[in-house]
Amino acid sequence: MLSLNIEMLNDTRFKQQLTASLYENALLQFDLATSEAQWFEGDPYNLLLEIRFDDRPGHNLSEKQENLLSELFGWEDNITYIKHNREIEEASARARQKLESLKQDFNTGLEPGEYILLKAPFTTDDGGNEWMWVEVLVWQGSTINGLLKNEPYHIKGLKAGAEVEISQSDVFDYLRQFADGRSEGNETGELIMKYQSAKKN
Repeated sequence: MLSLNIEMLNDTRFKQQLTASLYENALLQFDLATSEAQWFEGDPYNLLLEIRFDDRPGHNLSEKQENLLSELFGWEDNITYIKHNREIEEASARARQKLESLKQDFNTGLEPGEYILLKAPFTTDDGGNEWMWVEVLVWQGSTINGLLKNEPYHIKGLKAGAEVEISQSDVFDYLRQFADGRSEGNETGELIMKYQSAKKN
């Protein structure tokens, strides 16, 4: 058993940055089940521990991991209702023009810490669309497999961390996070937030 307690960390800049990023519903402490891990070529010759997620809710390992991290650090996932206007559609068209080069970069190999998110529609229980982000794991031809990064509001049985498949032709926008902290894309998201703020004012 491995016990995590964010409040017990030494008061360093790392702790200050970490606690500032936590959401109000963060548990701050957690007990993780562990077991001795299997040794693979390239691993160090010492005791290896594997974190177990057997007791976490979820249909697969990624859903269980997402659930645990959300509880430990907290989470917030808001839904925005905005009709796609001409400006948003034009931004989406610019994003789709970059998909082929993104696919090439992904399959060539990203730097450690770098990842690509793609926004795509998922059919809701009432027949509408809910637009959510998917972290790319495999991108072959027009088929993309990845992990769902949002918690669905209107789709029962689908959870954040689920392994999903989307088509490149359905991609609405992208977000590329670089290893050095830079990010690129999500122009439609910025516009949606702008119009959402305008509606509230």
